[in-house]
Formats: sequence, C-alpha cells, structure tokens
Amino acid sequence: FCFLDVYKRQGVRISQDGLLNLVDNVQQQVQGKPRSYVHHSSIGFDAALFEVWVPLLTGACVTLQPSEFNIDALDHCVRAASCDVLLLTTSLFHLVAQHRLSMLDVVRVLYVGGEVLKPVHARALLLANPRITLVNGYGPTENTVFSTWY
Repeated sequence: FCFLDVYKRQGVRISQDGLLNLVDNVQQQVQGKPRSYVHHSSIGFDAALFEVWVPLLTGACVTLQPSEFNIDALDHCVRAASCDVLLLTTSLFHLVAQHRLSMLDVVRVLYVGGEVLKPVHARALLLANPRITLVNGYGPTENTVFSTWY
C-alpha cells in the first residue's frame, strides 16, 4: 500500500519483473549465498516483499517474528535465527542503534530505508561491527521496495 494522505491508502500493483529484479539485486549485494532473514514487518508494508520473497526465491531461511513486537522480541528472534540479512526501517534502526546495538552482531548485511539515516547511528554501527555491510535504501512501493541504495 502507498499512503495518499494521513487517512487514505491505496493498493499498489507490483510486477513480477520488479520482484525478480529486487531478488537479483539483493543476491548481488549479499554475494549470492543462501542466508537467514527475519520477517518482522506488516504484510501490508512493502518491506515484507523483501523479507519474505527474497529468501524464499533464493533458498534462504525466513524466520517469522512472533506477534509480540518489541525490541526484546526482535533481538531474541534475530539472534535465535542467526539472521545475517536484515531490513529495518530507518526509525527502527535508530532505536536499535541507541538501545540494542549488540542485536546486530550476527547480521552481515543490514538494509535500512524509509527516512533519512542519521550519520551518528550509521557510524556507531560500523564502529561496533566493522564487518557489517550497511545499505541505505530508498524507493517508493511502486518501484518494488528500493529504487536506489548506497
């Protein structure tokens, strides 16, 4: 869904080519090896395409976050699944960076997107976990999750 305004949202059609392009680009980013992902986003959020379809179409594992959602539950889920590829909204990443940065110790590739990434939080992550690849992405739903990333 995309939001037309604060009170209205509209369904957006995503092409299978767009989804396959997303899968191919993520595979290049994580160097093509099967990985472990955690699905914690609402199924109505475009991030769910990334969290569900990328692992299912590439032979990776996807672990479902229990319905209780808080930082403790997410931390437990990420660690228990040995999640090495994770997508967080930028605002959720900022909270994790401030309060539970160690949660990302098992993560090899972290995708963030949706809002402006604060350099102070990116720096903190990269200092705490120098082997992690941090990918800052942006894209409207219509472009199948990401239009661009760095």
